[in-house]
This record gives sequence, structure tokens and C-alpha cells, in this order.
Amino acid sequence: MERKNFYTVFPDVKLEDKYSDIFDHVNVVKIVNDSAKGELDISFEADRLIPKEYIYRAEEVLKEHLFTSKGKTKVKFIERYFLSDQYNPTTLLEVYRDSFLREIERKSAFDHQIMKKADFSVEENQINITVDDNFVIRGRTEKIKEYLEDTFLNRFGMKVEVVFYYKSEDGAKKAGAQKAGAQKAGTNKAGANKDEAGDTGSPADMNVAGDDSTESSLESGTNPADANVEASKSSELSDSSDLSNSRETTDGLSDINEFEFERICGQDDDG
Repeated sequence: MERKNFYTVFPDVKLEDKYSDIFDHVNVVKIVNDSAKGELDISFEADRLIPKEYIYRAEEVLKEHLFTSKGKTKVKFIERYFLSDQYNPTTLLEVYRDSFLREIERKSAFDHQIMKKADFSVEENQINITVDDNFVIRGRTEKIKEYLEDTFLNRFGMKVEVVFYYKSEDGAKKAGAQKAGAQKAGTNKAGANKDEAGDTGSPADMNVAGDDSTESSLESGTNPADANVEASKSSELSDSSDLSNSRETTDGLSDINEFEFERICGQDDDG
């Protein structure tokens, strides 16, 4: 599909006055019916930042315009910004932080609370985030890290590394990498218990044997979690297969208004 201005593709859409003008700077580059997710994905490019609250509201208005009231298909904008050189990870965190938080909140209210209380700092292309230290939060930060790194790369064309630091109640700050060190310390403690147990074939020896096997695997370069990684890869391949059903047209949308269906398809044929 040829790049076309938002209001050329959707001339009859009436957005609210407080953000309608900014969509003059939006060019639609692709429309995909993602049948696997029940979404109409609209990819666009813009040279000005659009707050996420305006993106979400425009999605709702466009859904109401394109589909019948009983339509289950959602409208989702996929943004790509081409900004001036004044924007970098530091300035983006300053001016776009509320949008990051709003998007995280839609994914998880708990993650939103974590990030709302977090402290941020930037060193070139490394974003440092300090959060409270407990095992629940540690279990959530990897997903947040993936979201931020993917968003900076795919939405803004910036490759960044996100590093989490964990702040204990006494104010001490620890890097996330120290978590692995704590696990190894636990393995060493199990080895000490083996020496104290002494009896061959005792339950204590059986537990220590398991720890020794894990430690041996780590020393030989074999990762006990490889099986889980392979399973994850298999799942990702399966997801990719599902998305292959998506098509870069609006054909097949049973609940789209007939007039809009013919008009958009006609634009694709002309483009």
C-alpha cells in the first residue's frame, strides 16, 4: 500500500478537536487484517510524537466508524516515529514516560505500579531502572525489560539496553545480575551440608548429588534450562505460523461497513 495521509484513507472519520490536528502528520503505510488476534492493524509513520492516550482514543473512534456496533474486531495502531536529532533515550523518557506507563498499565496493572514508583537514569544507550527488591518484582522485570527494549527499537529506531537495579529496605542497591550469584551461593551451601552428612546413600547425599549435577552442568557449559528455551522457541514458531494468516487487505472482515470496505479496497487497488 502506498503511503497516504490518515485523512485521505479515512476522510469521514471525525476525531476529537484536542488531537485531530496531529493526525495531519500521520501517514498510513499498511492495513492488515490479523484474523488470529481479531485485530485490524493499521501501521503508520509520523514525525511528531502522539501521546498514547490519543492513540487509544483514535482507535476507539475508528472502530466505531468502520464496524457495526456488534463487531468484535479491534483496531490497533502500530506506530513508527521519525523524529529530529533532539530526541534520544533521555529526552524520550522525559516527554514520553506517561505514554510508556499507560501502555504498560494496559498489559499489567501490577507492572504499572512497579514502574510508577521506579527511578530512572540514562547512560548513553543504557537505561537504568531502580525498583524495590522482592522476589515478586524480580519475577516481573524481565518482561518489562523486553517491552521497553522492543518499543525503543521498533517505534523509535533506538537500540537501548535496560538494566534493573533492586533497592532493599535499608537503601542498598543491587544489580539484577547478582541474583545469579545468590543462587550459586545456595549451591555452595548445599555442598557444605554434604560434608557434614557423611553417610553414603543418605537422603542428604541424594540432595547434594542433585546440586553437584547442576553445578557440573554449569561448568561444562550445559544449561539445564535449554529444554525450556527450546520449548519457548517452538511456541514462538507456532505463533508466527498463526500470524501467517494475516493479509495486507481488509478482505474477509464480515462486520465492516460495506461502503468503507469498497472504498479502502479500491484505494489499495489504485495504490
